[in-house]
Amino acid sequence: MPLLAVRPRLLRAARVAVAAALTVAGAAACSESTAPDASVGGLYTLIAFDNAAVPVSNTNAAGTLRSELTGGQLILRGDRTFEISIDVRETDLVRFTIEEFTETQSGRYSVRGNTITFSNTVDRELDNATATVSGNTITLGSFTFRQ
Repeated sequence: MPLLAVRPRLLRAARVAVAAALTVAGAAACSESTAPDASVGGLYTLIAFDNAAVPVSNTNAAGTLRSELTGGQLILRGDRTFEISIDVRETDLVRFTIEEFTETQSGRYSVRGNTITFSNTVDRELDNATATVSGNTITLGSFTFRQ
């Protein structure tokens, strides 16, 4: 299952947000920045989704399935490889079953100023996606990570 294609609207919205971030941040990447790019490496923890503190939950319109984004991390390595993981819990409110899983994606990244561009990702979902660095915080679409 692709990183951002988790049911229902909660993580579908994330896919739309990442697509929007591609357009907006892609334009920003064309401008020069004086922000240092060598210090972005490290472990970042998911702290918010769509400006709401993690964990975040959403129930489908029928009231039968609740999806919860329970955590996640972004690792930026010095060799310019990355791994992102998003932890999800889905509760079937009819059968009272719970499924927990982690969506992951990895590949390469480059940095220009305060913009990180992802490439060569496993299933190409994040290829050309961009994130913005501000201090110890990275924003990728609706996802906010902090070091």
